[in-house]
Amino acid sequence: MHDLIKDGSIIQSRDFGSDTPPVLAGNKGEWFPRVTIGPPYDPATQNRELVKTVTATESVWTYTVTEKTQGELDAIVDGAKEGQLNSFNTALFEILYNYDKRLRVLEANPIKTKAEFRDIIKSLL
Repeated sequence: MHDLIKDGSIIQSRDFGSDTPPVLAGNKGEWFPRVTIGPPYDPATQNRELVKTVTATESVWTYTVTEKTQGELDAIVDGAKEGQLNSFNTALFEILYNYDKRLRVLEANPIKTKAEFRDIIKSLL
């Protein structure tokens, strides 16, 4: 992989395969080989951040890996549950909500709002 460098900035990236990158005329820039540095990471539990640096002879892409916070992990789980709930049939949700509401009246329990009932269903997923 190579990066087109002009005025110390990466303009474009391209894979020339086994071919040699072309020499560009004038002030169009120069193709530098890319060096990638970074440990393996697990996207489920870790974040990866890219830092690009241009030296005199190459473009260096360095990845730093950090652990996801508990809040980030909780947000992933909550997002997955929200996605499952969004695919839940709306008519079926309404039927279950009405059924729950009638049972709560018969049992003299406080009626839940639709948002509260949605949270109850989400906690079951």
